Amino acid sequence: MRVTKTKNKIFIFVCIFILVILPTMIMAQSSNDVIVSLPKGAKERRSERLAIIVGINEYYHNESFRNLSYAVEDSKVMGDILERKGNFTVERYADDWYSSKPTKRNIMEAVYRAYEEVTDGYVKTLVFYFSGHGFELNKRQYLAVGSTDASRPGTAISLEEVLSILSEAQKRAKVIVLVDACRNDLSKGGGYDSWSDINSYGLAVLSSTLPGKRSYEHPRLKHGVFTYFLAEGLSGNADYNNDGYVSYNEVNEYVSYEMYKWSEDHSDIPQYPHSYKSIKTGEFYITKVKKRDSPPPPKPPSNNTEEGIFDHFELGLDLKFGSTGLGIGDYYYMELFLPMAAGVKIYFDMFLEDWFGVGIETELCYSFIDTYSHYLLVSDDSYTVMNGSHFFGTLSARAVFEFDLVSDGSTKVPLIVKLGLMYPDSFFNFEVTGGAKYKISSDDLYFSLLLSLGIPQLCSFELALSFKF
Repeated sequence: MRVTKTKNKIFIFVCIFILVILPTMIMAQSSNDVIVSLPKGAKERRSERLAIIVGINEYYHNESFRNLSYAVEDSKVMGDILERKGNFTVERYADDWYSSKPTKRNIMEAVYRAYEEVTDGYVKTLVFYFSGHGFELNKRQYLAVGSTDASRPGTAISLEEVLSILSEAQKRAKVIVLVDACRNDLSKGGGYDSWSDINSYGLAVLSSTLPGKRSYEHPRLKHGVFTYFLAEGLSGNADYNNDGYVSYNEVNEYVSYEMYKWSEDHSDIPQYPHSYKSIKTGEFYITKVKKRDSPPPPKPPSNNTEEGIFDHFELGLDLKFGSTGLGIGDYYYMELFLPMAAGVKIYFDMFLEDWFGVGIETELCYSFIDTYSHYLLVSDDSYTVMNGSHFFGTLSARAVFEFDLVSDGSTKVPLIVKLGLMYPDSFFNFEVTGGAKYKISSDDLYFSLLLSLGIPQLCSFELALSFKF
């Protein structure tokens, strides 16, 4: 009897080993997949493409952030598109019952884990997508999780930290960062763009809005505006060359153009996306879509469509103090001492690029020659002494060159070349102006300290306030 029981036990153990343990060992040895501790909702790795998707509706500090309506739905749609059309393995973090909780710890652990998998060579393309609240504080950009208190930035995710980690990952993989969140400045410093500080060899970033601006969701779209057009583009609308693939450049152009048109129709909530991609990144596809039988849609005229052919405009008011100077040609006059004149000018510049613009200016000056002698040399070489103050003005065309002194664009070095006509004397006026230009508010208000040298206006010091729009 004892022998029989022993045999039965051995028989049961062998059956369990054959049916359960042995197949598991064989699968583990033959599988090329990475064995990692995956969060809730994440699937076993089946490709070299990984997407970390975050969507947060519920915020507990309502004095800092109101609850959102569509961020979770945004994350669901983006996860589905990337999984079905991009062959991405999706890790989703959202405040719904079937996703991992979108806490700061969980999200940052996912970012670090993705970095390790890229470093180990298992992941070749990585997407990080976030939909929720965002903000800027003391020139740093943050992504808010549900427990974030805006007065305690340590409770939020530092976007710079995420970009720094991923910029290291991209040395071995293609990395795309998609952020549907506000970038408004809570410290009122305004519009700091930290992306240019990231070592971005291969890193591509597409944000839903410009530095210092807000992002919106819309009840008619039932999505964030940015994500709505992003999902359309990745689903095939952005396949301009109809090759069956949607690339980063294509979806960037599609989203930029569609949001420009949206902003024209919704001027109360304008929103323009902001993209950054290293010139070393190269082109790469995100989703694979069905080719169309009909011709592809027309390609947008420009990737930067916010202001048509112009990058931005600038309107300024300038106070100047100095000499009225030196004339050439048949007439020659010089005021002997400084300061001899004071004036005010108004100018309007149209920038074709961030660093170059053309414009027009007009000024009205008052010359104090009742205190000093003013000598006029006429064509017959005789001298006439002129006393008495008088007004004069100029109308000039100008070319403006601006160079960033620091990477965030808050301090610039302007160089301005002007050619115009003085009245009522009908002299030609030529000036070269240089100095320093400082950003003093989040609303693109600048203060400039300038020095002008020219003919006939010899030298003048200028203080200017200008507004960029």
